[in-house]
Amino acid sequence: MDNPENGVNAPQKQAITSPIGQNALVLAGAGTGKTTVLTRRIAYLIKNGIHPHTIMAMTFTNKAASEMRNRLTAMVGEETAKSLLTGTFHSIGRRILIKHGKSIKLPDKFVILDESDCLSVIKRIFKQCNSADVEGEKPKDHLNWIRKWKDAGQFPEHTSPAFPASREFCRTTIYPQYQKELRRVNAVDFSDLIMLPNYIFDLFPEVAQAVQRGFTHIVADEFQDTSWEQYRLLGHLSRAGTQARVMAVGDDDQSIYGWRGATANVLQRFLKEYPGCEMHTLEQNYRCSPIILDAANAVISGNAERLAKALHTERTDGDAIQIYKARNREAEAERVALEITEGLQRGASVNDFAVLYRNNALSRAIEKSLVLAGIPYKVYGSLSFFQRAEIKDALAYLRLVQNRHDNEAFWRAANVPSRAIGDKTLEKLTESAKHMECSLWQAASAVSGTVGQKLTRFMNTVDKLAKAYDGDHLDQLMDTLVNGVGLKEHYVEKERETGETKCENLDELAQSAASFENKWRLGKSGIVSSLAINHDDPLSEFLAEAVLDADIAERQSKLEDAVSLMSLHKAKGMEYADVFLIGLEDGTFPSARTEDMEEERRLFYVGITRAKHRLRISWAEMAGYGFSVIPQTESPFLQEIPEHLTHHARPQSTVVLRGDVAWQRKEKNHEDGL
Repeated sequence: MDNPENGVNAPQKQAITSPIGQNALVLAGAGTGKTTVLTRRIAYLIKNGIHPHTIMAMTFTNKAASEMRNRLTAMVGEETAKSLLTGTFHSIGRRILIKHGKSIKLPDKFVILDESDCLSVIKRIFKQCNSADVEGEKPKDHLNWIRKWKDAGQFPEHTSPAFPASREFCRTTIYPQYQKELRRVNAVDFSDLIMLPNYIFDLFPEVAQAVQRGFTHIVADEFQDTSWEQYRLLGHLSRAGTQARVMAVGDDDQSIYGWRGATANVLQRFLKEYPGCEMHTLEQNYRCSPIILDAANAVISGNAERLAKALHTERTDGDAIQIYKARNREAEAERVALEITEGLQRGASVNDFAVLYRNNALSRAIEKSLVLAGIPYKVYGSLSFFQRAEIKDALAYLRLVQNRHDNEAFWRAANVPSRAIGDKTLEKLTESAKHMECSLWQAASAVSGTVGQKLTRFMNTVDKLAKAYDGDHLDQLMDTLVNGVGLKEHYVEKERETGETKCENLDELAQSAASFENKWRLGKSGIVSSLAINHDDPLSEFLAEAVLDADIAERQSKLEDAVSLMSLHKAKGMEYADVFLIGLEDGTFPSARTEDMEEERRLFYVGITRAKHRLRISWAEMAGYGFSVIPQTESPFLQEIPEHLTHHARPQSTVVLRGDVAWQRKEKNHEDGL
């Protein structure tokens, strides 16, 4: 094995070769070689006589664990690398439960329930409760409350009285029954994989000591994402750094998961509580241009509660950060597509580009512009816009307005929002329609009784939408659909955690329709009109375009080489030559719903530091659709970037893209058939 400390900079070498008998914190800024230090530290320990089977490497994702193993295999050989215990916090917790779970009467062949399984358990408990007690209660809310208690290490008997009444009902009734049900079926949930090992170690110190004797060194990656229970687990495994020495590697400036229990000050806590802890700061960035780093440093300096560091680079190249104020979301997206097209014409690869956003709803306009430009793209960590369930639900209503005999649309929309029209009812209706040789709509018209009343209410809703449309008022139809049918209330109540995002997607669909209608009336809709049922009907053409977009998105998702589209949370750990940060309006980013402005700023910092060479930031001065268009102001974060680092691009006349050709609308007429 070559010397692990060779070929690195001085701060990296100091971290890699820090005293073997000492705890250490490596404060590793974005792009400073965190993984290099982490893996070389392990190789350094092995080279200096530490047996590999006494070294534990803890990560947060299976992908990170796999990358670490691969790098170590290349450095120390396959057999040595296999001796290391490398895994996520949860996988290591599972190993502990398999070996020591019997101490709390947990069988070694327990099952791990995923989220849908856990929701099913809660639904069964609801059925056993007094119907008045659970009326209006949402299983997802109760699962989220239980998860938060467990992430804080609290069993039912340890929780404090809660507000509102629903949460108190969960604390006193649902949570205890949930735990009993898990025990009855020999099951645990994901939170148990951390909480139960801690519980065992708290109850049985001798078990903790037995586990501790197996390790001399622990390396913990992405430490800024550690929750309280994960921090406690590390403390048990290492006896707070007195039995096994711990090297924690992280960056408090990239702590962006507060909503799932992480706290940015965990690094400071580690420094105080682990004896003799020495901090090593990595500040030399190998990713970004100096201009991008200066901007990142200026932005993050606005956070008060952080360990100080300033990233720097030996690079001298780099373009000014481009700031672009677009007229609306479509103009912003068209600008992105145009600049990517120009980059490709200069010889860049599609893999060089990424478009990042705070909200997934913002992908819609970008996807559309990339499709028109013939640029392949892939949405990471989320479905493409027209593949999302709430969008398909809304489109099902639109399809029924256009064609009452669309059976697939009838089936999808009939019980969204809930009207107690279940699958059994629809299956019986389908059989009746087959027997009568007619559509579901026609068959539903013949149903009487209570079921007939439910179906009639649904059909009246479709008729209400058709009346709002009145032949060509697409904006009125979309306003009624999004705000007058109960879809938003349905998603907020049914899927509280993701409901707001789904509502944002519905608003974005309405925005898409409004933009389309405007283009359609100008004769510039830009779709393949042969897909439309009626070329004089904007709804027909809009649905045809949606079908085309969904089909393209499905094919795009299978591409290897493509522009990357993703939320800022998904972008952490990624890097690209060219990055577009879109949607920098006040209220969009930072989010109007945020309760932690410092975490929003850290998220912006993460976005800035994904860019290696070029960073382009944009925002739209108008938002909304129909008569609800409102002016917007730029994000306050943009004002934190020093003016001398930026270039403010001037808005150009709207650009339409098709294939790899761009042209000005004012210079191109409608004779090409688009």
